[in-house]
Amino acid sequence: MSNSQSIITQDIKREEGNIEQKNETLEISKEEHDIQKYKNKIHKKIWISLKKNNKKDFEYYYDILNKYPLKDEVSYSILLHGKIIISDGQYLEESFNILNEMKLKKIHPSLIRFNERLLCSYVELTNLNSRPNIKQWVKVLRCVWFTSALVKARRQKYILRNINNAKKNKSVELSNFKNIFNIHNLAALYAENKDPLTKGYNEYLQHDQLINKTA
Repeated sequence: MSNSQSIITQDIKREEGNIEQKNETLEISKEEHDIQKYKNKIHKKIWISLKKNNKKDFEYYYDILNKYPLKDEVSYSILLHGKIIISDGQYLEESFNILNEMKLKKIHPSLIRFNERLLCSYVELTNLNSRPNIKQWVKVLRCVWFTSALVKARRQKYILRNINNAKKNKSVELSNFKNIFNIHNLAALYAENKDPLTKGYNEYLQHDQLINKTA
């Protein structure tokens, strides 16, 4: 195993343990764990195929992950930048389609903007005949991967805290509550019509509207 593969494997293990390390009371079910384990396996397969420039393996695992209904922050980031890397920047439309799906699935706005600005910068530099080196873009993917894992961990911790609170509240039917507050449900973060991770969902909307007006 190469050094870069070893590093990303360590990142995956760190990502898997992120929820339990800081607060042991935030437990996930076996089903949720198995789902995350499956996604991590596909993520790693895609990473290895990119490092080896194996287009056949990449397309195989890309298709599996792209069709998987429970993609998370890491999944989308890998799909978006992986397509840039494996195609040498030839299929940017697919990356923009993934970005639009991230918006529809309510990926956190900060992570959407992070990916969007990178993607738009790649397009602008390509139009200037100064396209970034693909091998260097692998390092960009690794940065985005790790950042996405941190955002995902914060989202999941918030959801698990709400589940724990529901257990203490006898007036709430936990089975119904879990249908909404599930760590693999991206929209659950906004179940209370606000963004609990940062300043607030409405402020993000206002910021985006301001950016669109000045663009």
